[in-house]
Amino acid sequence: MPRWTEKEMELLETLWPKHNTDEICRRLNRSNNSVARKANLMGLGSKTQSSDYVTVLSILTTIYGQSARGRVKRFIDNGLPARKSKLRKNKGTWIIKLRDFWKWAKANQDKLNFAHFEKYTLGEEPGWVDAKRKSDFIAEQKRPKEWTLADDTALKALINLPRDEVARRLGRTTRAVCNRYWKLRKSEQLC
Repeated sequence: MPRWTEKEMELLETLWPKHNTDEICRRLNRSNNSVARKANLMGLGSKTQSSDYVTVLSILTTIYGQSARGRVKRFIDNGLPARKSKLRKNKGTWIIKLRDFWKWAKANQDKLNFAHFEKYTLGEEPGWVDAKRKSDFIAEQKRPKEWTLADDTALKALINLPRDEVARRLGRTTRAVCNRYWKLRKSEQLC
């Protein structure tokens, strides 16, 4: 393969943010590997870093952490206005403009949980995001704890104490203790 000319490198730098790799290869009459290698050597960054687009996976990973990989399809199926982009040959990646994500997110707040989403990790945020983050965090705190075998054993051991005392010792509400007591009694695990 011939050496890269200044003109080719300028064209690569211009095309990199806006065009897919196949189009760039065609216009420069170079292989995919050659274009990718040169872009890397020139420090042009990944295709998404050099454009207005971000990958859906990177957004969801920012919001949900490592558990995001399996969520991409679910969000696409729920109308997330992303598009499939061939950033590299034979690799399709879901991408979206950040402003389009925020617009969709505002209309679909019930599908998102921002409880563990740190402020400004996706850059500047719309005003409604902070209220959503606080609301999700509070809702998560109010979610009832699951009863464990150890909790059930402690409840059985404290059965002769007043219900409010049992609740205090177990760190639960009196209503939760009573409900669990009757559930265990019904299933004959408590005599």
